[in-house]
Amino acid sequence: MNTSNRTDLVDAYGSPLHLYELSEVDAAAKGLRQALPEPSTLYYSLKANPHPLVAKSLRLAVAMPRSALRVN
Repeated sequence: MNTSNRTDLVDAYGSPLHLYELSEVDAAAKGLRQALPEPSTLYYSLKANPHPLVAKSLRLAVAMPRSALRVN
C-alpha cells in the first residue's frame, strides 16, 4: 500500500488507524507453522486483536496441512 492510499484512509477514518495486510498475516502464520516441529498447535489471542478478518486469515492458514503450506 502506498503512502497516498494511507493518507486517504486516515483522512476518511481518522487516526490512529490500524491497517492489516492479510497476505502478510497469512505468510507469517504459514512460516511459523512450517518452522515448528510436528505436532505443534498454534493459538491466537482474540483478546489482543479481535478483528474477524485477521482471525479468519489465521484460522485458515494454520488449518492447512503442512504439505500445502508454501511461503514465498
